[in-house]
Amino acid sequence: MLLRRPLAKSASAEKQAYHAELKRSWLDIWDESPRKARFQEIDPDFPFTRFRKVSNQLNRAQASLLVQIRTGHIPLNYRLHKIRKSETDKCPNCRERRGGARARETLEHFLFECRAYRDERAELLTELQTYRPSLQTITNDSKKAKALLKYVARTGRLKGFDASILQRNMTDADDNN
Repeated sequence: MLLRRPLAKSASAEKQAYHAELKRSWLDIWDESPRKARFQEIDPDFPFTRFRKVSNQLNRAQASLLVQIRTGHIPLNYRLHKIRKSETDKCPNCRERRGGARARETLEHFLFECRAYRDERAELLTELQTYRPSLQTITNDSKKAKALLKYVARTGRLKGFDASILQRNMTDADDNN
């Protein structure tokens, strides 16, 4: 026997269809966005689910710093010089090299090269269990991200970030993993 009128759709099915269409629309907008190319270098796994899970385990100061590290908008001299908040883009801890130029204080320099933080970096690399991981690898893994934040706190380089705030909840969160 044929039904004379169509069956009613459930509210749940309507919501699922609406959210699926919304997600498709969102992805289309993202694909056209100029930011997509920039974020592909940081994390090609849009919508950054792993990073969101990591950042949800951190306090606000920790999550803020991790986002700044991921995007490269961290208050080091290279970035500060670009926005005219520092007279130089050079590392304040590195001496003149033989060629006469000091190293630029980039994120890569701060994390993996600066001689002033040799001991702190050794601890970081021991915790990461690798020599030079990518930022994507570090920021998408809870334990590695926490090790990175501990490194930043131990260096004391970022004056705007209190080491006690950066280290707060580290042991509590480690116990939950």
